[in-house]
Amino acid sequence: MSGIKVYILTAIAFLMIMNVNAQNYNQLSKEELIKELDNRNLDYEEVSAALSQNGIDLETIDPNSLTTQQRIIIQNVIADLTSKGKSKLPKSASTSSYPEKQQIGKATILDSIPTQVSLPNVQVELKKYEIWGQELFRENGLLRNRDAQLRASESYIIGPGDELIISIWGRSQVDKSHVVDDNGYIKVLNNRVRVYLKGISVKQARKKLETILSKEYNFSQGEFEIAVNDSRTIRISIYGEIIGKPGGYSISGFENAFNVLARVEGPNDFGSLRNIQLQKSNGITKTLDIYKFMVNPSIQSNFYLEENDIILVPIQDNIVQINGAVKRPLKYELLESEGLNDLIKFAGGFKENAYKQKIQVTRFVNDKQTVVDLNWNELQSKRINFKLLDGDYIFIENIEKEAKNYVSVIGEVDKPANYERIEGMRLRDLVEKVGLNEKTSRGILYLTRTNADGTQELLKLNLQDVLENAASSQNIILQDLDLLDFWSQERFADEAIISIFGAVREQGDYPYDQAGSIRVVDAITIAGGLRRDASNYVTIHKNDPLNQKRKYYKTIDNIQELINNPDQENNFVLNPFDSLVVESLDEFEEELYVRIEGAVNNPGKFQYGEDMTIKDLLILAKGFQRAASTNNIEVSRVVKKQNEPTFIRVALLEIDEDFNVLTTGVANGEYRLEPFDNIAVRYIKDYELQKRVFLTGEVEVPGPYAIYKDNLKISSVIERAGGLTLEAYSAGATLIRKDQNIGKVVIKLEEILSDKNSEFNFNVKNGDVIDIPTVNEFVTINGATRVEEVLGQGAISSNNEIKVPYQSGKDAMFYINEHAGGLAEDADKSKIFVKHANGEIKKPGPGFFKKRYPLVLQGSTITVGYKSSDELTKAENEEKTDWTKVLGDSVGQAMSILTLILLIQRLE
Repeated sequence: MSGIKVYILTAIAFLMIMNVNAQNYNQLSKEELIKELDNRNLDYEEVSAALSQNGIDLETIDPNSLTTQQRIIIQNVIADLTSKGKSKLPKSASTSSYPEKQQIGKATILDSIPTQVSLPNVQVELKKYEIWGQELFRENGLLRNRDAQLRASESYIIGPGDELIISIWGRSQVDKSHVVDDNGYIKVLNNRVRVYLKGISVKQARKKLETILSKEYNFSQGEFEIAVNDSRTIRISIYGEIIGKPGGYSISGFENAFNVLARVEGPNDFGSLRNIQLQKSNGITKTLDIYKFMVNPSIQSNFYLEENDIILVPIQDNIVQINGAVKRPLKYELLESEGLNDLIKFAGGFKENAYKQKIQVTRFVNDKQTVVDLNWNELQSKRINFKLLDGDYIFIENIEKEAKNYVSVIGEVDKPANYERIEGMRLRDLVEKVGLNEKTSRGILYLTRTNADGTQELLKLNLQDVLENAASSQNIILQDLDLLDFWSQERFADEAIISIFGAVREQGDYPYDQAGSIRVVDAITIAGGLRRDASNYVTIHKNDPLNQKRKYYKTIDNIQELINNPDQENNFVLNPFDSLVVESLDEFEEELYVRIEGAVNNPGKFQYGEDMTIKDLLILAKGFQRAASTNNIEVSRVVKKQNEPTFIRVALLEIDEDFNVLTTGVANGEYRLEPFDNIAVRYIKDYELQKRVFLTGEVEVPGPYAIYKDNLKISSVIERAGGLTLEAYSAGATLIRKDQNIGKVVIKLEEILSDKNSEFNFNVKNGDVIDIPTVNEFVTINGATRVEEVLGQGAISSNNEIKVPYQSGKDAMFYINEHAGGLAEDADKSKIFVKHANGEIKKPGPGFFKKRYPLVLQGSTITVGYKSSDELTKAENEEKTDWTKVLGDSVGQAMSILTLILLIQRLE
């Protein structure tokens, strides 16, 4: 291998670690480098061939004269081949797209190569943007559509790998796709003509192809089109002050520099937004300005990318901040040629209340902070774009002081408003502007004047004098903030009404005639005349709204006659606020009704009608129910005689299905009713519908069963159902009684079936539900146990509940110890309960030496209760007892007693 190859491979190795910070690298020998390539599943010949395809020949290139472009090509080739090699590694090998940065020696040099990948969707928690323009990336301004379908614009530069669709319609019909080959050509006209398109825009390619194909095909203007259907994949690099990972990326040829910046989340807090460099592979450098893009987004079409292009985001240079009375107070990055005018434009302009005579700039000069005050109007008149420096802080004050050069007009004028006060302006000048109308009072006018100290004074003026004589002393000179209140003439008149209600056609309040000419008959005419229900009575309520405790009445009892002859004395004149009420005939009649109750379909109270019969009432009540006893219908009636005590008379009637009265003595089968009659339709004695009991679960024939006799037992119903199935669990049978809302009742079905005289063999009631469950092979345990110490969380439900297999003949404590790890420290042994499947609950009973715990049956639930807070406190105190001392005292007492016994025995 020649020396040039060693140097080239050394350069390749160096490029492999470009993105590793401060790594030590010792130049490798050829053998060491080849060994490292082997470790990465790379072959020297494969690397050489790939570089040759990109225009780099290992035999002829000078390693000391590598261009930046060639270095990038070498880097991308190595990264691409390394990525392919990683895909062949075992699953246990690391396949991270971004290896951790670490200090490495020559033995790990290739492990630091960044893998070539497609642009990632970077998820970084970003600081809220401070500089205008960062929001395009920080708030997803560009990122919202970054995954949308990209399309090639007119300025897109065509390159190898692009697929072009050529469409012709009209007299000639063509729709073909062509892929640009590696040399930049496509073949058209049945491969007879090669057209070179590499490096030109879509617009230029369209014109070129249209000229060539028009010689072969017949089409008019507008009947030819080309489109880039699928773009090539290109490799670009992005470096500098960005949030995402710098390095090489594979992207679609449709993407432009703005798309790539958006994919890496844009410049970071130090990255420039105005001076982003796009270094093209042909040596041309373009400057990308985010601010220009924000003003004109269409410029992004001028920044399409090509193979091996580089985007460099430098550090921002000139950052200034503006605050106060501008529409967008933020930090801004300015170019060298920009100044205060540009900053105001970027900030959206001044607010309407900006104080432009003082724009204050705070800056650092010669290690000192200084302040510069600027007058915007003067700068504009002299066409000065004040130069701003990096770090300048610009503040524009708001105009806080409110306007005072006005007078206010309120009240009865045509144009109440605030008016500009002109120097020397008098009251008459203002009156001519505001416009007096026919309601405006020309008498007294009050002016409220605000003094310099904030106090107010009230000036009394004569408006009529001012109107008649401009030289009047009343025509005073107005001052700032004067308030004039022009009164209405209505202010000095009481508003009065009369009210007309009752049996008239148009009830309501009506204006009072100040001439006092409205009389009773006039008022009724104003209200549309009398209604048909009007009585002969009219009541006049005389009211005084200022003294509501005083009221007078006048009654007229011949209103019909008065309307025909209004000249009578009682056709009174109405006064302000009088109320005239024409009484209705209905109000003089009592509401009459009859009532029917019992076995009818619509019982209730009905309005009494003249000559009403019992047949009429039965029809209103929608007829008899099936259970009605029609031969014993009772009619109770209040009998009233003039000024004598009332008494009740009762009649018994028999009525047929057509509501005819069959009782002897009733003429024509019609029994006439009187007001307040009460009719009772009784039910047939012992009439009732079928009663049922419901069997569910494991019986041979489940379903409803009729209760055909009194004292029908549970056992009888089970026998009618064919008995229990083989799967029935009789010990778990339950009874739910709906009668009187009793609910669930404990029964022992095994005992019932074996002994029909059992106390549990109840009489069934209407609506009873007897359920016989299937055999339950499990027992449930919950409460204060140590189950978490013996079982995983997946097997435990809330309240430490578990389900375990049933074992015959075992008590509750067996199940707790065997399956639930025993009792917890806060468990209360006296609160261990067993609830059987039939609802029966058993608790521990006394034993000879220890408690007897309930026997557990199939389907039972064991609940272990917790100690109360008082019991826990007592237990803690017992733990604190010095049992060694207690035991010692007890043993000492025992020894004393034993010694005493021995002495007594010796004395004997």
